[in-house]
Amino acid sequence: MAVFGRAKAAVALRELLLIVVVLSLCVAGLIRPKIALYGYIWFAITEPDVMAFCEAKYPFSMALGILTVIGGLRKSSEWGAAFRQPAVWALLLLQIPIALSILFCEGPFLAPDRYNSYMRMIVVALLIPVLIESGRDMIQFLMTLAISEGLFGSRFGLFGLLGGGVLMRGSYSSLYDNNEIALVIVMLLPICWYLRELLQSRLLKTGLLVIMVTAAPAVIMTNSRGGSLALGAVVLALILRSRRRIALTIVLALAIGPAIYLMQDVYFKRMDTIEHYQDEASAAGRIELWQAAIKGFQDHPILGFGFGQRNFQQFSPGYLGKNDRSVVHETYLQMLVDSGIGAFFLYVSLLFGTIVWLGRSSRRTRREYPGWQWVPISLQVSLIAFSVGALFYSCQRLDLPYYLIMSAAAWKKVVQTNMVYEGEGQAERGDGQEMEALQPA
Repeated sequence: MAVFGRAKAAVALRELLLIVVVLSLCVAGLIRPKIALYGYIWFAITEPDVMAFCEAKYPFSMALGILTVIGGLRKSSEWGAAFRQPAVWALLLLQIPIALSILFCEGPFLAPDRYNSYMRMIVVALLIPVLIESGRDMIQFLMTLAISEGLFGSRFGLFGLLGGGVLMRGSYSSLYDNNEIALVIVMLLPICWYLRELLQSRLLKTGLLVIMVTAAPAVIMTNSRGGSLALGAVVLALILRSRRRIALTIVLALAIGPAIYLMQDVYFKRMDTIEHYQDEASAAGRIELWQAAIKGFQDHPILGFGFGQRNFQQFSPGYLGKNDRSVVHETYLQMLVDSGIGAFFLYVSLLFGTIVWLGRSSRRTRREYPGWQWVPISLQVSLIAFSVGALFYSCQRLDLPYYLIMSAAAWKKVVQTNMVYEGEGQAERGDGQEMEALQPA
């Protein structure tokens, strides 16, 4: 009974601490809208209410989202520059076929909460290029993502390592399962690595390195094939772009090696199914689902079955020839069969168009704002990781890619308005006052 009482008290303390943290962010967000935005994104990625055992008990996310919207309304002077960005318009246009697919969906199976939560996320994402006004803001945004990686990825990674190689499977929450956990962690790794190049503090640099080394093992322990391939893409991109390739290779080996050693039997057996997919039920089943999605799209090419996965799940047995109501397990095909060819084209154009533009921006930024090129590079590598991982799971409702795409739009606005360097309320191009703690090293 005493042990039960202490456990109950610990849970209550976590809940109380979370309430205090969120209330503090809300109060600060009333004064500085950016804090509400950072708080909302942190909450969306880490889901601290799950850690505090009070998931969906309080409207934490909604409160932070409302304050972010209020902040966006207060920054109406920024709307013109923000909404001139092509990525912003592409995201807005994407909502048209998605909404139409819901209005004219094939059955009453769509869960409204899925679309409602998706639209709340889109509204906040659209405010990122409104509220991010300078290079300093971009670094603070990236720092928010890095802190989220520390609270999310490092927690899973340390848990797995201390447990001697714990296999993480199943759902973590209503949003994340093991595949999505792996993908989010992988996407945040390049943010942590390249953010080090934008900071002067050795303590912060070391902290980000520790986060990387402790978070990366979690990807291996999720046993996610898509996550491992996305991790491989990130590792390759980091090494190819590094000036210290040997040192980086050693760091990555130290980060990933112990987890692979602990999980070697299970891990290599799982990865072998990528090449020999026909010999493994789960991998072969995904091929069948992809084929069923293509057949479903051929029957409903314009608006699909209805956004949110649930409608196609209801009709998929007719295309599979068996009672299997799984999702498509492939983001691009899921968007295609859910909302039709228009949504697919806009989604793919938005994602890969942003990746291509970020590559161009990194080269231009290296010339015009030396040291700041790591901002677009970090965003680009993160989105490349998503584009690879998205081939293996239905992630069209996942928050983080939309936040990264809109942060790319914010970066474009910052460069266009010459606010990479932030002085005393004036735009400067590097020859004036620079930030003391937050600037390229």
